Amino acid sequence: MTHLQKTLKIVALHDPCIVEVEGFKGKGRPSKGRKPDTVSYRIEAGVASVLETRHRKIQQKSCFILASNQLEEAQLSHEEMLDYYTPGQQKVERGFRFLKDPWFMANTLFLKSPKRIWH
Repeated sequence: MTHLQKTLKIVALHDPCIVEVEGFKGKGRPSKGRKPDTVSYRIEAGVASVLETRHRKIQQKSCFILASNQLEEAQLSHEEMLDYYTPGQQKVERGFRFLKDPWFMANTLFLKSPKRIWH
């Protein structure tokens, strides 16, 4: 049980206990005194968020950069920019998908032979 609690980073378990679950093959209610065909175990516990970790994760994931050529806020406010960006966001994101591709490396050059490099 302590091993499980150590692996959890965003949630914490409260009052955990291990419950034995008996299983019977076949349909219907098993007869009295019949021994179970299978025995499994489950953990029952209260679950709560670790607030500090949760807030940090939300802050980390809720930031993004929106770039524009429009530099004068008088012509296009931040709120208006978001309004224009939001409906077409998927199209814009798809256009820049190549940046996340591991094959896209701006500082490398693929050449089949070194002879093609000019001095």
